[in-house]
Amino acid sequence: MLPTTQRKTIDYDAIYTGLMETVELYSNEDIKRCRCNEIQALKEFRTIGLTAPRQCGKTQWIIDKLNQDPNTSILFRNNPAYQIAKHQLVNVDESRIFTPYDVIKAKVAIADGSVDYEVVKTKIIFVDDAFYTIDYIGRDVFYKWLAASPAAKDLIIVMVG
Repeated sequence: MLPTTQRKTIDYDAIYTGLMETVELYSNEDIKRCRCNEIQALKEFRTIGLTAPRQCGKTQWIIDKLNQDPNTSILFRNNPAYQIAKHQLVNVDESRIFTPYDVIKAKVAIADGSVDYEVVKTKIIFVDDAFYTIDYIGRDVFYKWLAASPAAKDLIIVMVG
């Protein structure tokens, strides 16, 4: 960990706002004209990413966003990461919090034709420690899970790593 005197403050909000403005340039009609299926549309038009080194406040920034905006969800790296952050979540409904276990459970349910699994119901989902999380789950599994969501056509994925 960097000594406190050497830490830099990153304006994640400014970066996020700029990226969101770019994503919002594409309407659902624009995406339909590209003849993408739901999974391709999510990958190509609805995913943005923010990366920074370790210990730069990324997870805290996501938690702050969740606390401020009820239209956001989070996919934590794992259950221990969620347990560590849980005490900082204020009035955040459990239906907005996911771990890889939820995604893998959904994969099995989707394969079995079941609808008994958790889906994203918000407009935005943040993926904390995205490189690790997506490698662990699998990119295709992750996007199939999101495509099964009722909010899929308007969903924006924010990969933070």
